[in-house]
Amino acid sequence: DEGGGAGEGDAGITLEQILALKERFDSADQDGGGSLDMQEFMDAFGSIINKDGSMTQEQIARLFMQIDANSDGGIDWNEFSTYMLMESQSSGTVKTHQVANFFLPDPLGKKADPDWFHRESADCMLIDSVGGQYLTASKDGTMRLWTASSMQLAKTIVTGQSWILAICWLTRSARLVVSTADRKIRFYDVHTWEQVVEVQLQSPAFCVCSWTYGEAELLAMGNEKGEVTVIDISKGLKEVRPTGKEKKQKKRPDYWNDSVTKVVHDGFIEQMEMVEDLGGLVTCGADSAIVIFEYPLQSDPNHKDKIIPRRILKHARGHQKGVKCFQWVQSHKLIVSGGLERQVVIWNPYTCKPVVSLDGHQSGIAQVQVNAEFEQVISLSTDGVVKVWDLRNNECLQSLSEGENLREKGARNTSMVYDAARHRLITCGLCPHKWTINPQILTSTTDVTHRSPVVAALYNKNFGHVVTVAEDSEVTIWKPTTGNQVFNFVDQDRDAETFLSAAAFDDNGRRLLTGDHHGRVRVWNFSNGACIKTLVKPTDAYRRQEITGLTMYQYEETRFFAASSWDRKISVWVDDSNDSGTVDPFLQIGGNDDDILTIAFTYPKILATGASDGCINMFDIESGARRLSMACTKPPSTGNTPRQTGSTTAELSNMQYVEKVIFLEQRNKTVVSVGGDGHIRFWEGVWMEQSPPSLQSSMLMSRLAVVVPSGHWPEFGLVETDSDDANKVLVTCDEGGYIKVWDISGYDWQAPSASQVRATAFWRAHSLTISAVNLIPAPADNPERGVLLLTASADKRVLLWSADGVLVGQFGQASPWDVENPSTWAAGHSSDILSDVLQGLFSVMSDAKAGEDGDDEEERDILRELDDRLRKKPSSSVQFKVSPMKQLPAELPSRKGKKGRDYEVDLLTGDRVYKNAPPKKNAVGEERQRPPMSQYLKHFAKKLDPDNVVGGTRDEKDANAREVRVGTPNAKGQ
Repeated sequence: DEGGGAGEGDAGITLEQILALKERFDSADQDGGGSLDMQEFMDAFGSIINKDGSMTQEQIARLFMQIDANSDGGIDWNEFSTYMLMESQSSGTVKTHQVANFFLPDPLGKKADPDWFHRESADCMLIDSVGGQYLTASKDGTMRLWTASSMQLAKTIVTGQSWILAICWLTRSARLVVSTADRKIRFYDVHTWEQVVEVQLQSPAFCVCSWTYGEAELLAMGNEKGEVTVIDISKGLKEVRPTGKEKKQKKRPDYWNDSVTKVVHDGFIEQMEMVEDLGGLVTCGADSAIVIFEYPLQSDPNHKDKIIPRRILKHARGHQKGVKCFQWVQSHKLIVSGGLERQVVIWNPYTCKPVVSLDGHQSGIAQVQVNAEFEQVISLSTDGVVKVWDLRNNECLQSLSEGENLREKGARNTSMVYDAARHRLITCGLCPHKWTINPQILTSTTDVTHRSPVVAALYNKNFGHVVTVAEDSEVTIWKPTTGNQVFNFVDQDRDAETFLSAAAFDDNGRRLLTGDHHGRVRVWNFSNGACIKTLVKPTDAYRRQEITGLTMYQYEETRFFAASSWDRKISVWVDDSNDSGTVDPFLQIGGNDDDILTIAFTYPKILATGASDGCINMFDIESGARRLSMACTKPPSTGNTPRQTGSTTAELSNMQYVEKVIFLEQRNKTVVSVGGDGHIRFWEGVWMEQSPPSLQSSMLMSRLAVVVPSGHWPEFGLVETDSDDANKVLVTCDEGGYIKVWDISGYDWQAPSASQVRATAFWRAHSLTISAVNLIPAPADNPERGVLLLTASADKRVLLWSADGVLVGQFGQASPWDVENPSTWAAGHSSDILSDVLQGLFSVMSDAKAGEDGDDEEERDILRELDDRLRKKPSSSVQFKVSPMKQLPAELPSRKGKKGRDYEVDLLTGDRVYKNAPPKKNAVGEERQRPPMSQYLKHFAKKLDPDNVVGGTRDEKDANAREVRVGTPNAKGQ
């Protein structure tokens, strides 16, 4: 073992051994300085730690650096004894305990501000996985966003005075669908939380759900008549304006361009979900049935308004009354449902028969959730009691209630959601309440690396180890050569409200820095899990504390820590080896106009930040002043440019986020940035060691040298990038879990060109967004192997890949691998799809050239077909993306602070006519030519203007006017 032989006994280190070590330590300190340098350490303990002579000098140096917690080049007694105790404790066996309670209540939940509460109960709740928030919707007509980290109220959205009946996400369109009791469907932008569209329905929608079907995004609604309406949201709304006469009709006009309505149940539809494993849409209703039917809907030939169901779950041993809720248990291939009978029924959907019923509730079941990792079903009854059931033995593990203090306020639980990413259950009455999994419960999960989303995966060159950091503060050290775990520790002082958000090594790679949501930076000796000190920063007025980036640098003789955060500032602390406990910042650097997303440093004294407004700012660390700012403007729409077609100006502004900035030290400190618009940008400027030729002949301080479209999928923006030490390989990662490897060995900073950046491999590494990527260099004795890619994701996995897309293994898997022996790797072939995409592209383009010339639309159809066939696009549940609902009405609610409208709406066409707009090229005379009218508008116009006075040409209008003057007598009878 590289860590030496210290602390190998199972019984732990004894007091006698400590005293003997102290005596030997003091005798080795020849200069009386209180610490041992490398030579003194070897003289004192070399015969113990290397008694068999098997350790190399490099391994002994690594052990010395592990014990030297503050990286000052010496080991004092405190460091030495702490390391010995930590090694002794970590080598002992861990005992398991029988846990009485699976979920534990949040002790801070009782301190919630009453002003945050809903006025009426919240019957709907969703998880915003991207924003890290919970959304509750209430009968009081409001929706409220709560931060997942602190459970504090972040935003209140008022929809009106009517009850909110149902809500769901439109993931591809980045919209929230809200159904209210006043028979309206509202669409909200999930980025601005402003209402985009409002549609009046004939009947209120009591449940809604959405899914994707090929290129279409579908929305389904169920009402009290048992009707299911399926709408193709991607085709938008009809541009119709109902007249007053039509408003009086019993049936309102169909606003949807593509929709179908069929009767499924006899009475209310309570819930519906698309279950792809069952091949269709699943609904439950007041007729005590659970119905599974295919999409597209198959009409009943005998009853045109009904469908042919695929399966109906209705049995004498099942529900006899209405079914209120259900959930699909994918691991067991079962459906769990609840209704008015006070029992939870588990169904086999393939035989349409119940398997077992779980009894124990005193009231009807209002909602069920599934904890797949622990094979549990969680049920909520109408009296507010939550029960946790074990699917393996069908027993009730625990019953949860809201507590007497909340019951007195009328806050019984009315909704709940299980957050699998954070291992917690959220229940809500008037405000959300958090229940966390008991930390004593030891999980045996083997299909993930950590139990919570991974924040960082770092390769340490000094120790040759991989360090992974999870959101729940778990830090694990691994050997990349085998995948074996070396050491593991957690932050013992962390409370349930603290989640890590960033991590990095110090400049020597000797210490680990972690930043959390509360603005704290902790400095660790990651070799033994000892916390050296905690760096804190002032709280700003808006409590924007989350750390977004960490780095460390040395200026002159002093070393500094630097951290960026949501308060748009860079906090700087002095690294003093004598500091311990809590340390306040040395200074705070302002100058960023928006949220800082990334931070990077290059010598001698340049600190760079990337922000959500698309700006890269350069700061002088000596003065703290901002020296220059570079803006990521929209590139020209040429080539394969992701996330631009059909995007509005507001959506493009979200795509300019600078997610990552790095310096290519071996390319004259060229700056590389990636962001939400899917482009790789290479920057040059005055920070470079040698002034580039393009700047020598100009007065510019910086310049965008090259813009390279990444060619990742249009839905996903770039979130991570990294390069090797020689700056010959560049890696980009996106929100969908895809990785692309680039060859930049030919990049010439003196004459940069996009052709010098060449893609070599492209594959999907993770199912969710990639949170970190790091390159592991090839060993000096085997340079042929090439670099390895270390990737981490929100899917809780950390993977090791070859540069051509072959999976070496997952850290935490049961069997180790040998990185030098490909036969032991997890995959025997590459996952690269880049060559397939290129080959398919050449094939399609050659076929198009051989045939007749087609229009642009035909070419786009060919490329879409190529996408579907080759690109293997992921499901829509991965992330929310900025992708607009096309063909929606252009009239949007005006925002506060905007100027009054400068247009009028044409009464016939409903089109906007701007007052100061220049005449269009296709204008006839001085009048603007109207677009062709739909059949509905032509009929409506004919009734208003039977003589076609308004709609005719100028000659026709003059003739009609003369005809009117001749045929109509005036008041005098003339």
